[in-house]
Amino acid sequence: ELPGTMAAPAATSSALPAEDAMLEPSALPELEAEVMSSNAASEAVLRAVLKQYAFSPKVVKMEVVHRALVKAMTLLPDETFMQCMYLIPDTRHEDGTV
Repeated sequence: ELPGTMAAPAATSSALPAEDAMLEPSALPELEAEVMSSNAASEAVLRAVLKQYAFSPKVVKMEVVHRALVKAMTLLPDETFMQCMYLIPDTRHEDGTV
């Protein structure tokens, strides 16, 4: 590395799809597994899972939603937690499941 240059950002799990591909329904099982793992999930993964759930409410797994929110909370004061909360439908907020 040359003086005055920045190092390349650390790569996330090479098995994860690119950010655009994360919104494909076929990527959901892999994203859910990443959220449920003991590893820290990237902000993009957390948001992608919740976006997929917003568009396909029949496939929502509440344990994944809860884990995503906990992981997002660990990133505070970053705005990821609030972004995740906005991706969850109001009905989930009102019925006490979130």
